[in-house]
Amino acid sequence: LPTVRSQSTALRACGRGRQWERVTGVLQDMRLLALELDTVVYNTGISTYEKALQWTLSLSLLVAMHHGLEPNIVSYNPAVSAAAACGRWRQACGLLEAVTAVLLEPSVVTYNAVIHACGVTGRWEEALSVLREMQGERVRLTVVSFSSAISACVEDGRWAEAMEVLQEMRADETAPNVVAYSAAISSCEKGGAWEVAGALYETMVRESVQPNLVTCNAVLSACAEGAEVEQVQNLLADVLRRRLEPDIATLNAASRSYVYW
Repeated sequence: LPTVRSQSTALRACGRGRQWERVTGVLQDMRLLALELDTVVYNTGISTYEKALQWTLSLSLLVAMHHGLEPNIVSYNPAVSAAAACGRWRQACGLLEAVTAVLLEPSVVTYNAVIHACGVTGRWEEALSVLREMQGERVRLTVVSFSSAISACVEDGRWAEAMEVLQEMRADETAPNVVAYSAAISSCEKGGAWEVAGALYETMVRESVQPNLVTCNAVLSACAEGAEVEQVQNLLADVLRRRLEPDIATLNAASRSYVYW
């Protein structure tokens, strides 16, 4: 007959293979056999659901865990990450509140997942609020923390807020990466701040951060909107010099500034 040990081993194997459908079956079998579902079993299931982007199942299992067990931060983090990966910012924020409500200490993983959830859905105010909470709680911010917060500013073109976070990033002695710079430049593009976008591009190149096509397209588009034909020409030359392959966004930016290939 199956035992807690054998079923736990089966769960871990499912987790490594990201076979979330099998996890559901193993958990059901354990309940039918009246086997004890301990913290390790629940955490394995929640983590496997997270990897499969099954955020509702991940959350349901976390809720079920409260009946007889006390979830730890390892239980909450994959549930938060699953919600974040699916753009469920309200659920991610709610889980962060739940973590503090049960007197657990959110980790940098918890916070970063919530900021990411807010970032991918353009909820810049919420993302910056969580970033401020991290700073207030003296949680060590990472490049992911800052980059995700900057990304949240893109959709609404909140370039001033993006620049503020970028400055805080440097003050924190966290070197901005291509994701942070690209997001900041994109926020400038959306906000019509082409001069700032161009200056950021020059700064990242000077700091030996290699732009990618997303970065170049964002600054190209910003300069095109500003009718900076010479700047666009220089940027297009830089794209080719870096052996980046222009796409439709590159060509659209070029055509808007009356530069034809």
